[in-house]
Parts: sequence; structure tokens; C-alpha cells
Amino acid sequence: MFAPGTTTQQGGVLGSGGSIGGTRPRFNGFNIDGVEDNKLDTNGPTQPVIQESMAEFTLLTNQFSADNGHSAGGLFNIVTKSGTNSWHGAGWWFDRNRNFDALDNQQKARGHQDRFDYNRAGASAGGPILKNRLFIYGAYEFQNEGLAASSPSVKLPTADGLNTLNSLAHDDAVRNILKQFPVAPGNDAGTVNVNGTAIPVGNLTTVAPSYFNENNYIVNGDLTLSRHQISTRFLYDRFRAPDFNPSLPAPQFLGTFASGGHKAIISDTWTISSRVINNFHTSYSRSVGPRSSLLVDSRTSPT
Repeated sequence: MFAPGTTTQQGGVLGSGGSIGGTRPRFNGFNIDGVEDNKLDTNGPTQPVIQESMAEFTLLTNQFSADNGHSAGGLFNIVTKSGTNSWHGAGWWFDRNRNFDALDNQQKARGHQDRFDYNRAGASAGGPILKNRLFIYGAYEFQNEGLAASSPSVKLPTADGLNTLNSLAHDDAVRNILKQFPVAPGNDAGTVNVNGTAIPVGNLTTVAPSYFNENNYIVNGDLTLSRHQISTRFLYDRFRAPDFNPSLPAPQFLGTFASGGHKAIISDTWTISSRVINNFHTSYSRSVGPRSSLLVDSRTSPT
């Protein structure tokens, strides 16, 4: 961060956005189109915003007005794009591929390069539905990343060892648990003593995948009605990645690391007179994470 009075985020520090004006990162605040975008626990933004769909970004570092409360640190403001009286569109694709990267010294010694593939592609378009009155804008972006799979090794019973464990099991519940574990191909790791019985074990090498897929889109609408400027915003995010036990990524123990959320915003700027303007914002946010229950946040902020 190059703004005055700011420092970058340090490792192991809770919060997002770095230190602003000497405050902790967890004291920062985040806004999208005039409404809060703060997590309900430790601070940080909840809704990703496609970079191409941003019209403005500002960082308020101190002495901001009362209508930008909530946070003692910095205030990160994002304003998304609107449609105009002419149609415009854009497309993009960012690609990082192992075939484009030079080998480092360790990779040269191994004779091959580890996988690191990343793609970010999307498109946007905006224009008038009714000129000078009703406009629409939308953007979509897809990201995926694939890293080299790891190959952890774990000690497990051989087929003979598993048969012995089944004979020692107290009931069918224990036997059903033993059925879930894969069998080592050979007795190359000695034995393990279980209740005085030697159980032959061996090393089993499995493959742990490492990748993610993410989808984001935003749809904006703007309507001019006499003294009212009405805006609607809808943002959506979906993230998926494999979830597994790092020491034993066997297929029967694999799951899905699923998270995402969406945010709906309605705003009305009412010009009451040449001297009085009322800004009204209301929003609904829904965030779903793999380690927490559903988080729903509905906020209304007339000013």
C-alpha cells in the first residue's frame, strides 16, 4: 500500500486491509455502492467484486464524516459501473501457465516443472434500455487455479493386518469403521502392537489434488424518475475446491470446500429541493462458508 499513513498486512494479524493511521487491520471498514460489506465476526469484505466492474475506488484514511461510521481505521469504498446511453462491452483473459515460466534451480535438478496453472476470464456489457432513463450493466468472471498434486505417505495395515484388526474388533460398529480405510500394498513398515498383537503395516502413497474454481457475476440497473435516481445492484460469488484430510486424501474421505455468497443493494437518491437531497440505501447479504452456519445480514441506512 502506497497511501500516506498505511502499511501492508502483516502475517498472523487478524483483519483485512493493512494498518491505517496506526490502527489494527481489524478496525478497517468496507463499502460497496454506499452500503456496508463487513463480516459479522472479524472485519473484512464478504463479497468479491469483479475488477472490471469497478468505476471508482477510494480509501478514506482519517477524519471521514458521520455517514461513513462503523470503523476507526481506514474505509475502503467501491463504486460499481452503470450503463450509459451507448452500448459498451469488454472481454479479458489472464493466463499463467507452467509452460510460460522459467525453471528454478530445484526444478532444473528434478528435470521438470511443477504444475502452476491459473486462468481468469470474463466479459462485461452495459447500455441503455430507455435512453436517458433506464440503464443496465453486467459482468461475469471465471477463475480457476491448478497446482501440483502432493503425494503424502501414511502407514496403514496390510490386508493380513486388517483381517487381524477385524478379529479383535468388539462389535460391527468398529468393523464398519475399519472398512473405510485403504490397505497398504505391502509389509514394508514393520508391525504395530495392538493389545499385545502384532499388526503388519506398510506405507501407502496417495494423491492429494490442489485446485479451485470460482464464478462471479454482477448485474446493475439504474432508473431516472423525475427527482429520483433509483439503483439496484446484485453480486454473486461461488467458490469450490476439494476438501480432504492432508495426511490421508483417500477418495472415501474427500469432500468439497464450498463457500460463496450474494448481495442485493437498492438505492434511491431523492432531490427534494435545490438545497435538500436524501440518500437511501438498503442491502441484503448472504454468505455461506464451509466452517460456519449461514450468515444473513440485512441493513438499511437512510441519510
